[in-house]
Amino acid sequence: MLIDLGVMLSIFGLMVGCTNGEAATTDLKLTNASNSVAKQSDSIVGTSTSSSEFLTGFDDRGESVGNLLQVAASDVGIWVTGRGSITLEPDMAKINVGVQVEGRTVSQARQEASSAMDSVVKKLKSEGLTDKDIQTTSFNIYPKYDYHEGKQELVGYTVSNMVTIKVRDLDKVGEIIDSIADAGGDATRINGINFTVEDTSQFMEELREKAMQQAFDKAQHLADLGGVSLGQLAYVGEAGDVGQVSGGFGFERAMAMSAPSTSISSGELELSIAINVAFGIR
Repeated sequence: MLIDLGVMLSIFGLMVGCTNGEAATTDLKLTNASNSVAKQSDSIVGTSTSSSEFLTGFDDRGESVGNLLQVAASDVGIWVTGRGSITLEPDMAKINVGVQVEGRTVSQARQEASSAMDSVVKKLKSEGLTDKDIQTTSFNIYPKYDYHEGKQELVGYTVSNMVTIKVRDLDKVGEIIDSIADAGGDATRINGINFTVEDTSQFMEELREKAMQQAFDKAQHLADLGGVSLGQLAYVGEAGDVGQVSGGFGFERAMAMSAPSTSISSGELELSIAINVAFGIR
């Protein structure tokens, strides 16, 4: 079968035209995409800020888009925690004391507990403590049960009243504990003693200086180990309040020939503070 040569040439021309058109369209799309990426890259480099310079060490021109994009990560650079601490003697004791009474009825237990606590508070005030030095920490009334042959039987009630007292004359701590025990009698409860520093603000400057110096030293050491140069300081933040760690104090009974007395040793305290610091790297 014969095919007209002109028709074949026309069909071929149409096919070539379509192919060239698709190629042109593809090239155009690739060119536009490349231009878009280039514009985005120029925009990223052009908007480099001083904070980026802190964290990367690059100037506003930047070495590469990839390096600048890393600035978006919050963990870029060298992050360390510096700690400052000092050891000193405490100037105040906090003692958790109170009374606990059991009775057949709530009224009976409460009245006995109230009477014992009144005696304790009066004794504390005679030792020089004021209302500001005595703070109620808990007051509880709860039933007491016995069990017979698997059955629960109510046998009475327990009332407890606990306070925290502040004693600033540490030489009198043992004497005050004895006075509390005498005033409260068998209802007396002493649940713990803690030695502390009442005003830590006077030590904050020294603690911060020590913490920052340790942070700088640690960061420089890490930079040296990593083979980089330590950049500018980018972040500083205190990590919580001042911590107090009790030293070697004891709470023990010392028996004398004349009368028993309580011996208390206040020991030492360690005040500490932590500071989180971030540096850039170059």
